[in-house]
Amino acid sequence: MSALAGISEQIKDRFQDISEKARQRVFGANNENLDFFIDSFNKFDTRRKVIAVCCVVAAVLVIFLGVFTVYFAGIRTLKVELSNSLASLRELQNNVSDFEAETSRFRTVTSTLSGATSQFSAKPFFDELSKKINVKIDSIDEKPEDFLASDPLAKKGFRKVNVEMYFKKISIPRLLEFIKEAEKSNRFLKVTDLKIREIYGGRLYFSVNLTIRGYAGRG
Repeated sequence: MSALAGISEQIKDRFQDISEKARQRVFGANNENLDFFIDSFNKFDTRRKVIAVCCVVAAVLVIFLGVFTVYFAGIRTLKVELSNSLASLRELQNNVSDFEAETSRFRTVTSTLSGATSQFSAKPFFDELSKKINVKIDSIDEKPEDFLASDPLAKKGFRKVNVEMYFKKISIPRLLEFIKEAEKSNRFLKVTDLKIREIYGGRLYFSVNLTIRGYAGRG
């Protein structure tokens, strides 16, 4: 309502300004043009008075037509401005809603990730998992990897951890079980690289290089 009231005031002020300028142009700042016209009119004969009256009426009509043309053009301009302002306001409200929704989702992600990575150490975790699956990890190495500085997770103190493991001898079923148990552990673990080589003279066992990515806080 305040916006509509403001526009109404703008229209009213603009109309008054145009009317005042038109009055001054026709009658003069102190009505000197009007006095001159009356004196001149009284000196005319009847025929000239009729012609003068017709000219004045025509001039007044032209002036009023011009005033109303400008007036309604101003209204159309203000309507367009109002429409554009309301559209911008709706867009801003939508952007704010989207931002709040994304912020809420990000808080949920960081909270879940914090819970999943708290007190998590890759080597003890995979050593325990290998015993459970009954496989032997011949070597394991953790390589931290920072997020880009612009990444929101970096600003929250998280980093990636690439865990590189080597199995000298493992069967495919045991390997698949190992991967499945790692990825369903709710630790946000994911296989990023896998290389399988056949052992010479063997068909059941293979040597495997496996890289699994996880996450950790900077602690």
